[in-house]
Amino acid sequence: MRQPVPILFLSDAPDLPTGLARISRDLAIRLSGEPTFRVGFLGLHGTGNRSLPFPQYHIQEESGLWGETTLDRAWDDFAGNEKGIIFTIWDVSRTSWLARPQQWLPPKARIKEWLAERRSSFSLWGYFPTDAVGPGGRFTTLAVDAYQGYDRRLWYSKGALEAAQRSLPDTRSDAWLPHGLDLSVFKPTPMGEARKVFHPRVGEHDFLLGAVATNQPRKDFGLLFETAYILREALGGQFHLWLHTDLEVRYWNVHALIADYKMERHCTITTHEAPDGEMALRYSACNATMAPGLGEGFGYPIVESLACGTPVAHVRYAGGAELIHNQEWLVNPIGWRLEGQHNAQRPFVKPQDFAEVLLKMGDQPAEDCRAMTTHLSWERLWPAVWRKWFLGGVT
Repeated sequence: MRQPVPILFLSDAPDLPTGLARISRDLAIRLSGEPTFRVGFLGLHGTGNRSLPFPQYHIQEESGLWGETTLDRAWDDFAGNEKGIIFTIWDVSRTSWLARPQQWLPPKARIKEWLAERRSSFSLWGYFPTDAVGPGGRFTTLAVDAYQGYDRRLWYSKGALEAAQRSLPDTRSDAWLPHGLDLSVFKPTPMGEARKVFHPRVGEHDFLLGAVATNQPRKDFGLLFETAYILREALGGQFHLWLHTDLEVRYWNVHALIADYKMERHCTITTHEAPDGEMALRYSACNATMAPGLGEGFGYPIVESLACGTPVAHVRYAGGAELIHNQEWLVNPIGWRLEGQHNAQRPFVKPQDFAEVLLKMGDQPAEDCRAMTTHLSWERLWPAVWRKWFLGGVT
């Protein structure tokens, strides 16, 4: 009988609430049920969860390190002398050291010596959350070099695969797959009933705009609050903003934004790790949501909102835009800038354009929004495509 193939996930720790952790956890749990594979997980931060059906290793490192001092010990303990797979679910800027160790690791780094000896013991696969391209709609020089260090590549979106085809010399074996969603939890609730979760801060006739985003540079909270201010003025004060985030003060200072836009009576901030059922109620309570990210690889809040019957406004860029089938809900960029050492292209967007899109949405039938997400049901997506993709790499 053939022994199961060891596959070690490398991503955010599976017990965390981040989008990357959720994606990785969903895939690792499902793959654990396949006898062809033996699953392990090396995760950034986190503390572990004994209910998960696979062993967990943890990266507790200084900022800027992504497993360089941990991977060798985790792989040797998990796989031993067996050959297997390391499967990364991270942006390639975090895994360049693994894909191209000669270029990215210091000469005497322990992990560099280990990779020289052990690289033949594993195949390197990647599922890439591509939230930006570089100049000219192509991947940047640094990214192209790192991507070519992978043995198997899978992209979050069709647009990311097309960028790969424009940028990489050989993409014949590349593919793209969206990840799934539990549509039995994220489903519409009548707005009147759902709004009880915001009582008494949100009035019956208020336009409630929702936004779910982590506090980081790519999530443009300034754009969100300027748009909210325009809407409040246009609606004569019958407006309320709900923002669900992780920290109120990090890259953005939410308290300062509330004060400067005088939104104290028109804003509710939540930061707790809300269960999916509560989030579904809050999405259902909104007239619309806004995804303020300046590029998304996928965008959980986009599909969660749509699955709950609530329309979403987002910039016409990257993978998030592919999830919104109503083109009138997408806001066109007015220009571009570059961000960071990897020259990620980011759009400039006018808050007035976002406000105009949101005001024109009107009352959207919940079933029309939900129809945009039916193809993402894990019940369909796992057996139809994901399981086949994993098995296709070892058979």
